[in-house]
Amino acid sequence: MREEPFYIPDDFRAFMQRVVAYVDTPSENQFLDAEDALQDTTGYGGRIDGDNYKFTYITADGLHKWELPLKLAAVRDIADGLLVEIMGEKTEIVRTKHRAPSGEPLLVWGEYLEDSLSVSSDEAFLAALDSLQSSSYDAPRIIRIWSATDDQCVVVMKGDACALYVVESLDGYGTSTGDRASACCASSSAATSARTSRSKAASRARFS
Repeated sequence: MREEPFYIPDDFRAFMQRVVAYVDTPSENQFLDAEDALQDTTGYGGRIDGDNYKFTYITADGLHKWELPLKLAAVRDIADGLLVEIMGEKTEIVRTKHRAPSGEPLLVWGEYLEDSLSVSSDEAFLAALDSLQSSSYDAPRIIRIWSATDDQCVVVMKGDACALYVVESLDGYGTSTGDRASACCASSSAATSARTSRSKAASRARFS
């Protein structure tokens, strides 16, 4: 794929400023070595090795993303406003077809029928999440959430820390009602993407 100039937007520069602040504040919980160790609303990135980093920037319209390999020195120059252009690879973000709702949103947290909730209201959903989060202080909890359009989110939570694995499927994964409920994800052809959540107390990098 051909590289092309990437002109540093203000939101990416602000992201790099937060990265520099995080890197320059060592702690025993500092985490850098993953492709999504450093996260922001504009994208994510992490250290590859040594002073080599790689960041993914998602454009404001959500249609494209940039892959941006950077040395730590370049990260600092961007943060300081000394660098206004770098080279990167631009790709289009593939969107799946629009699907109409085919069932009820579903929350599952165990192996049995009673370990699930067919979501009928935001209040019931939030109450269930609060209860599961409270119980996760004793032991980690894994839950799965299906949307009404059959996308899935797997959540691992431990106290105030959590990670998300979001699965988007062309054909759907099964909700609490409808023909796909029994098929679940066995026959689905999926395009998946993983990203650690940027929650207020995520277990990885946190920027304030």
